[in-house]
Amino acid sequence: MKVTHEEFNSLIGRKIKRIRQERNYTRESLAEAAGISSRFLYEIEMGRKGCSAFVLFRLASNLRVNVNYFMQEEKDIFWMEFQRLYMRFEEDEKKELNEIMKILHEMLHRV
Repeated sequence: MKVTHEEFNSLIGRKIKRIRQERNYTRESLAEAAGISSRFLYEIEMGRKGCSAFVLFRLASNLRVNVNYFMQEEKDIFWMEFQRLYMRFEEDEKKELNEIMKILHEMLHRV
């Protein structure tokens, strides 16, 4: 998939904003922790500006995510999170979940 520079900045900015809000950071507190201005963080979140790898690393560290998170497609992130949660289930729970997933899969492919 070919992504323009502007689309790339926008995708990363949206991810940063979403995680910041999920973690209950204000824009000002995250910016301060990352050593940038809140205005610059706003510009990054809006996709208007990109940032250096170092700034991205500092943002990721303060948001408690791996910097690779910003480079992955949403479906990859969802799958990794699903696998992490799946591993927490007991074996009998996994069997039940697999049956539910099988039914859902069949239902979706009938449409």
